Amino acid sequence: MPLRVDDPTVTDDALLWRRIQNQPSWVKALPDWSIRPSSVAFLDNYTNEVSVHLAELTKPENALQGRPDDGLTEIMTSCPRSLGHAIVRDPTEDDPSHALICPPTGTSKKNRKSDARKMAGQANWLVFPASHRG
Repeated sequence: MPLRVDDPTVTDDALLWRRIQNQPSWVKALPDWSIRPSSVAFLDNYTNEVSVHLAELTKPENALQGRPDDGLTEIMTSCPRSLGHAIVRDPTEDDPSHALICPPTGTSKKNRKSDARKMAGQANWLVFPASHRG
């Protein structure tokens, strides 16, 4: 994995959108019957980097393109940064809004899971997954 450096052009109050798969393991039911994304939604055990969209550069329908049953949440950039994670622009030909949340080098799986739980707890729903739409 290449060394990732935090991009200072992405401000702390910028919104990051994370697509939430329409799968039970990606959604956590809370005691008050509401739901939030589970920590799984903010973990990647292959690259350790979490794929997101810079909200200012796209629209919800673009972030959900090809995955209409999935949900969409947002967190402020300051949340992962407060945990030591870098925000890195990673535009593709098809998606100029693509970015990554990258944990600090050497972060243990236990710490990544703890950080993922904190990010999931700060996430706000923009679109619920199909299985939770009213």
